[in-house]
Amino acid sequence: MGAIIRMNESLLNESLLIDMLKCARCGKCRALCPSFKENKWETSSARGRVLLSLGLMQNKIPMTKRLISDIFSCFICKQCSELCPSAVDVPRIIENTRTLIHKKGLTPSPIQLILDNLDESKNIFNMDQEDRLLWTMNVEELIENRICKPAEIGFFVGCLESFKGSLGVIPEALILIMDALKIDFTILGEEEWCCGNPYFIAGDSRHIANQFAEHNIQKMAALKVKTVVTTCPGCYRVWSSIYPVIYGTLPFQILHSTQLLAQLIAKGELQITNLLPQKIVFQDPCELGRHCGVYDAPRKILSTIPNVRLFDFENSRENSECCGGGGLVKAVHPNLAKLQCQNKIKQYLSNKIDQIITACPSCLDNYLTSLESNPETLTIKDLHELIAELLDLL
Repeated sequence: MGAIIRMNESLLNESLLIDMLKCARCGKCRALCPSFKENKWETSSARGRVLLSLGLMQNKIPMTKRLISDIFSCFICKQCSELCPSAVDVPRIIENTRTLIHKKGLTPSPIQLILDNLDESKNIFNMDQEDRLLWTMNVEELIENRICKPAEIGFFVGCLESFKGSLGVIPEALILIMDALKIDFTILGEEEWCCGNPYFIAGDSRHIANQFAEHNIQKMAALKVKTVVTTCPGCYRVWSSIYPVIYGTLPFQILHSTQLLAQLIAKGELQITNLLPQKIVFQDPCELGRHCGVYDAPRKILSTIPNVRLFDFENSRENSECCGGGGLVKAVHPNLAKLQCQNKIKQYLSNKIDQIITACPSCLDNYLTSLESNPETLTIKDLHELIAELLDLL
């Protein structure tokens, strides 16, 4: 493995300071900032958070409870950066400001609990590692001889889908699809650790986050996999964008599962013939879309479904609004996360959407929670589950 790359702290601070000073204070970012839309406070907008971060870095303002709350009300959705005429990297500023907060021991307790869970049990739920395979109940026979076995594809499942029962259908569906197409794959099972995304988003800069990266990379490399595939956009962002920065070039390719399925469709190996006479919309996950630039693959898959009406809003793709499930906001401000999701649901209902499709466990989880109080007929489904159903595998 490559050596760990660390930026000199003074150079990092100088780089951040330059980025903060690039902010022209135009306020354009406030127009679509999801947390500002709800709170209406300047300090809960991207511009406001940049000014708070600048004040902290220059030791001009104290680190108050209100300031910490505002910094952790950011969804890290990156919509502000897409709009910013000065190209300010707001998520980078926020994550580094969260690092300052963490170093002072002032990280909000719900998030600190997640970090403590990771330290102790290698997953966000503080469950036993042997429970990582609970989701395989319906596909046990398909994976029992594929755990930690050399293969072409290494499927990295992630914490949410491994441990949260309502999300287990996501990896189950992909397993069924890959098995039906006779794809050579393996999973790490109990040897899989969290990708480390909560450490990075929370601003926890301790070396332990790099230990998680090293463990996962080495486990996959030992199995001689050529491609690591994950269904979680958060895991995908970490594997494709953060791990290479820490360790250099990885010994395998990284794909989000929608990219894999789109490739299989392009090769004619995956064909969908069952009809879906519905008007559907794809919810672009922030970490898959704005953070990693993957917009076309999910749409290529959905557009091949016979009789489907795939609807794209004006604010889709790079302009898509966060569902409310990102940035660890749900842990600190659960009502804010739910309100943002309910606002999205209202948009879909007004456009007579039958079904929301996403390819992200955090999106699916937040929509499932928010739709519980909605009496309408709108439903949410994971893309992998949908495809598995159309292939008569589920």
